[in-house]
Amino acid sequence: MVGNGQWINRGNPWPVVVGFVPGDEIFSRYPILTHMAYQKNWPTLLAYTVAVIGFFALAAYAVMYATGYRLDIETWTIKKTGVLAITSKPSGATVTINDMTPSRKTPLTLRNALPGAYHIKLTLDGYQPYEKDVEVISNQATEEHNIDMVLAEIKSTSVANDITAVLDVDTEIWAFTQTKHFVKLGPSATDLNIDKMPTNVKTVLAQTTGLYLAKRHETSNNIALGIMVGSKRWLAIIDPAGYRGQLFGTPLNQVSPENLSWIDADRLMLLIGSSLYTLDLALNQTSLYAKSVTGATYTNGKMYYITRDSHGQFVLYRDSNPFDERPAESIFTNLPVARAHEILVTPEDEIAVLAVNPSSRGLWLLNKSDAAADLRLSKLASNVQGTLYDYLGEQLFFVVGRMVNAYDFAKQTSTALRQFADTPTLIGKRNESVFIKSTDKFFVTDPSFSNVYELVGAKTGMLLLGLDSHQVWLLVGTQLSELTLRHPGQGLFGALPGWLMTTAGS
Repeated sequence: MVGNGQWINRGNPWPVVVGFVPGDEIFSRYPILTHMAYQKNWPTLLAYTVAVIGFFALAAYAVMYATGYRLDIETWTIKKTGVLAITSKPSGATVTINDMTPSRKTPLTLRNALPGAYHIKLTLDGYQPYEKDVEVISNQATEEHNIDMVLAEIKSTSVANDITAVLDVDTEIWAFTQTKHFVKLGPSATDLNIDKMPTNVKTVLAQTTGLYLAKRHETSNNIALGIMVGSKRWLAIIDPAGYRGQLFGTPLNQVSPENLSWIDADRLMLLIGSSLYTLDLALNQTSLYAKSVTGATYTNGKMYYITRDSHGQFVLYRDSNPFDERPAESIFTNLPVARAHEILVTPEDEIAVLAVNPSSRGLWLLNKSDAAADLRLSKLASNVQGTLYDYLGEQLFFVVGRMVNAYDFAKQTSTALRQFADTPTLIGKRNESVFIKSTDKFFVTDPSFSNVYELVGAKTGMLLLGLDSHQVWLLVGTQLSELTLRHPGQGLFGALPGWLMTTAGS
């Protein structure tokens, strides 16, 4: 027992004092430092305290960073991070993100990126700069994949100067010349070999005076040709590398390029007026499939068509095999009234319909709220001038006035992309490049329309696309030129600058 204010354990360098209040009630039993000991050791204690607190703070931040969280200095909040991955063709482009240049070049992966908007810029010697605003989303990877860098100087090479029509540019250039020859263009022009074809086909090809259609099957040499012999028209199906040669007169010779679809290498679908035909080349058999048809397409291994029924309603049908005797499946009734319908079907069987009338062009969507629900119809836009589907990006480009818009099927959102000086024409898409025409000029752009590069100016002319976006071809009058957008010096022919090739008979 000790009294109030007495020392205990006097030999200990850390003395302890016990205090009492009146009535001998203990009010403190905690060790305290003497005034001198406290003054002597407080720096060490402070350092230890700071070290311990710092250790636990750094450990907590390391765990937070490792699990994908970061402190946003602007808002002083903890956020789940995302990933920004950038690749380009060619690789090796310097990447600038929000005006800060990382040490690495493409391919570049920025991990633990805070969610939000980023501005990226790619530069590479000899190529046009590329800029785009992207959005990093929490706990997701944002990919700018295979950005197609366009050459700073687009090289134009003259290919031929007496061409009246181009049949195909995919793997070889097949053309029809002013001298009425079907030729294959290359370092030297050679006539297409028609000697193996039936006599009647050879005779018509030899007498051809013009072409109104040329459409090749994607994976074979078979090509459909609309041939003029004076005022007479023929639809010819030929294989320039083989024996196939078949001729068809009325009504198949009245088909237009946009209404002829290859089903496979031996079968076709043709919409002529309001009549839908199927053509089996192996059986040499033409069948009238349906009447009162306002639009048709073949995609995803199925035929889709719209016809007007006896009640005046426009009905959308689907047929997985238009050559058997089973009836087509009706998938939607009471579509918008139109003189003609253009049908677009995505790989996921989502459907867009462009209803075309003399004074209006409405774009409609057929989709489901969930997998079990029925299709529902909703209007996407009015006064639509043209459409183009991007299979890689799963989006539908459409033109309203001078504005190019895009509908994202996955997000079910529509975005205005870019406005042009006049109404643009969507030509096509290859790889990550979209080709358009506006104000008597041809352009190439990325799918976001953030970067638009002029290819060439031409009031008249046709831009021809091949299998990829490395080069394109321009036919103006009788002059055919190759434009190299990427990989300089590696056009279709590996041509030298200024090289001019003249076709046979010129």
